[in-house]
Amino acid sequence: TASHVYKLFTMIFVLWYAGSLCFSRLYLGAHTPTDIRGGIILGLLVFFVNWEKAEGFESYYMSTTYLSLKLFCSGTIILLLNPQPRPVTPTFTQNALLWGLIWGCVQ
Repeated sequence: TASHVYKLFTMIFVLWYAGSLCFSRLYLGAHTPTDIRGGIILGLLVFFVNWEKAEGFESYYMSTTYLSLKLFCSGTIILLLNPQPRPVTPTFTQNALLWGLIWGCVQ
C-alpha cells in the first residue's frame, strides 16, 4: 500500500542521512569512532522508546486545555538539562532560539 511505500522511503532517507552524518563527523575529525557508536546506541534507544510510547505521549499532551503550558514546561526542562557550556557555543544559542520560535508558534 501507499503507507508502506512512504514508510520505506522515509526509513531509507533517515538511514542515509544518519550514515552521512556519521561519516562526515569521522572524516572531519570532529568525533571518534567511539563517539559515533555511542551516538548510534543512544539514538536507537530514543527511537525505540518513542516507537513504543508515542501514542501515550500524544494522548497526554492533547488531552488538556493546558497544552501550551505543558509544552513550555517541557521545553524549559530540556533546556535546563542541557546547560550552556563555557565558553558559549552556538549550539546552545540555536537550541534556545529554536525553543523561542516553537513557543511563539504555539501561542
